[in-house]
Amino acid sequence: MYVVKEVYGSFISEETVENEDFYQILWKLNIPSKVKDFIWRVTLDRIQTMDNLNKRHIITVEANLNCVFNNEFVESSNHLLFECKYK
Repeated sequence: MYVVKEVYGSFISEETVENEDFYQILWKLNIPSKVKDFIWRVTLDRIQTMDNLNKRHIITVEANLNCVFNNEFVESSNHLLFECKYK
């Protein structure tokens, strides 16, 4: 069973790796392509979170940007994947 958080964490814990090297390693991994795609989107901060939708003016500033699970913190990729207690 693949856990995206563990794969992503293994890249983060490595010594500093150039982006090109990171993506070359990522695309060569023997994991499902949808997991690779998800990791790629996370590293580029392209997950459709409330924070990103607001930055791209897809939703208005007046919208509630807080996490739907705990309504305390702004919903961002980092919050949803690593900080949110209600996973």
